Amino acid sequence: MTAKLPNAPVEMPDTVFGTTTVGSIQAGVVLGQAAMAEGLIKRMLTETAGFSSSAILNVISTGGFARLISPEVSFITRVDENLILDGLRILGERSESANI
Repeated sequence: MTAKLPNAPVEMPDTVFGTTTVGSIQAGVVLGQAAMAEGLIKRMLTETAGFSSSAILNVISTGGFARLISPEVSFITRVDENLILDGLRILGERSESANI
């Protein structure tokens, strides 16, 4: 019966406790992704802490919704929505110049 659920715009909900179906979907999708990112980054930082006590790790949020969830993830140091696309463009330009 989920086909009857309304489409919900991907935007920050007013509260984690949805008072409407759309608000509940937004809370689950947006805040759920932010919580998942926060948890994964925290685990990565914990695991890499032993490599170097002086290491500074930059956590870059990328993708179309980077600016939406980044304020909710305390470890993010930079936002670049086009990082991956820019990297692919650079690789493509290098391949063209090398006549591959």
